[in-house]
Amino acid sequence: MNFDALNDSAVSSGSSIVKGILRKKAAAQNNSHVKVEKTTAVETPSEAMQMDHIVPQLEPVEAKPKKTVLHKVQPSTSSKQFRQRTTIKVKKSTKDMLANMNKKDRKAFIRGLAEKNKKNFALSREVVGIWEKLRSSKCRGEEMEILIKKLINLLKGHAAELIYAHDTSRVFQYLLALKRENIRNDLFEELTPEIVRMAKSKYSKFFVNKMLKYGSKQQRDTVVNAFRGHCVKLFKMVASAPLLDTMYSEYSTSEQRQAIVSEFYGPEYVLFRSEGENTETLKDIAANKPEKIPIIMQNLETVLETATQKLTLKLSLTHKLMFDYLTYCTKDQKKSLVDTLRTNIPEMIHTRDGSRTALLLIWNADESERKDIVKSFHNLAVKAANDEFGRRALFGIFDVVDNTKLVNKYILKEIADNIADVVYDKFGVWVLHYLVHPRQFQVFGKGLLEILRQGDSNEYSEKTKSERYTELFNYIKEPLYTFLAANMREVITNKTSSVLILDALEPSQPGDPFHREVDIERKKECFMAIAEIVGDEFVPHDMEGPPHIVQAGCQRFVFRKLLQSDAKQQDLKLSDFIVKLPKDHLQTFVGVNSGCFALLEMMRSGSKKAKAVIEGCISLAALKNSSLIGAKLLHDELVRG
Repeated sequence: MNFDALNDSAVSSGSSIVKGILRKKAAAQNNSHVKVEKTTAVETPSEAMQMDHIVPQLEPVEAKPKKTVLHKVQPSTSSKQFRQRTTIKVKKSTKDMLANMNKKDRKAFIRGLAEKNKKNFALSREVVGIWEKLRSSKCRGEEMEILIKKLINLLKGHAAELIYAHDTSRVFQYLLALKRENIRNDLFEELTPEIVRMAKSKYSKFFVNKMLKYGSKQQRDTVVNAFRGHCVKLFKMVASAPLLDTMYSEYSTSEQRQAIVSEFYGPEYVLFRSEGENTETLKDIAANKPEKIPIIMQNLETVLETATQKLTLKLSLTHKLMFDYLTYCTKDQKKSLVDTLRTNIPEMIHTRDGSRTALLLIWNADESERKDIVKSFHNLAVKAANDEFGRRALFGIFDVVDNTKLVNKYILKEIADNIADVVYDKFGVWVLHYLVHPRQFQVFGKGLLEILRQGDSNEYSEKTKSERYTELFNYIKEPLYTFLAANMREVITNKTSSVLILDALEPSQPGDPFHREVDIERKKECFMAIAEIVGDEFVPHDMEGPPHIVQAGCQRFVFRKLLQSDAKQQDLKLSDFIVKLPKDHLQTFVGVNSGCFALLEMMRSGSKKAKAVIEGCISLAALKNSSLIGAKLLHDELVRG
């Protein structure tokens, strides 16, 4: 059963009254859970006039009539959400009259109310009827063109009246989705004055969204310019905030985005900005007019107080405002925002500015607040790791949180349990790179490392980086190296994950953030798995068979780099496992340039045992007669011994 909020003067209200009464009656007969209370209320003269106008045949109303109040908690289609309780007030005379009507008469009565009181009721019904025909898969060709033309003629001059209804608003969206320039231009021209009002509407906002999606560049600019001066109000409204964010993040130029953000700095950045004038960034204002920063921070703080709601918190515009605020606000203001958002960080790390904001919150959080931040990633660690920007928040946690046991429990345990999902993800594998070899510039790049270094001087971390990184690595290394050894063929042949093997098996160097110690047995298992792959049948220049590790792209690169790192290995060397392969198999390597270089690396970096095996199985005469550069270099190396 469904009870809609009523307004006696609206058509939909009349319809809802009727339906509510009938449903209440049926529910009462079935001993439903509808609760009926009787209260006494004084009817205002305006109410009496309205009811007499709508239903003139009703009995006269007494000075103090009794009204029936129906209360019901209406469940939604979702098992987790419930609609708010709706209260409906109806007159007893109307209830009795409608209860005695048959179904056909009641339907006619409802339609009569609508036709009498709702503007453009007949037009709306006709428009929706045509739209329903157009939506059918059977409507094609000439019939479709005739109906579209008829629909356009009906809407002309009435667009601003029909765009706000829940049913007719979809008709406009359908017409835009046709991607016909003449239709789009006609609708846009008629509805341009309504852009801001439509953005605030529950239904017509979707038309504005479609206009941004399908409109020309000039039309998009018109929509963006129409929002000028209204951004703060639109941001505070539930209906329009997502639309404003979509326009900001997907359809605005950098200048337009800055103009939108500047409106939140204060009224003067809207009123005194000329059309086409470049807007000052907050960095420019801080450098040239530092006295204005406190006022701007107050304005941003006022806006962000309402932006911490769950819906608005996910918007990229919110993240930009928070980042600006945290960059220039006072220490007390930072602590206040950290305290507010410490359990909501996973909801805002999916954007570039959101991840930067999350890092600032993590760096400025004390030990207790960091504990809540880490716990907030429970069951969300893999999702964050596999997100393009979300992984940055994990890097920040690995860098500064001293309570590594808590990090292991709530973040690394989930990653270890789902390690395959992380290893093969193009973003998630970076998290494993960071745990194995943090701050490696060859992997993470200069820009990201500069951002992460900003948190190194935070006042709340007491442990050294080396201690934190070591404790995190010691937790993840067992599941990681076990997985690599068991799935070496898949990992090393995958472009996304292959370099992780190189990071994991290379020995630590003096300049590394921490000394990485790998169990001998785990490293041995990995080297044996690689040697098994190298032992696959190899036919030089065979284009039909599967690519061999000696010759194929990413796995060849990793294989050769691992052979080069043998010179730094203290315990086990990969070349010692390779030379255990049959000698005739090793001899096939000299048939390709990359195979010669693999043997050359073993001669230069391998153990004495490996060098002796290669010297004994490779023919100097064959190398001397070869035209390959690698063969000549290998020949010279063998001659030198």
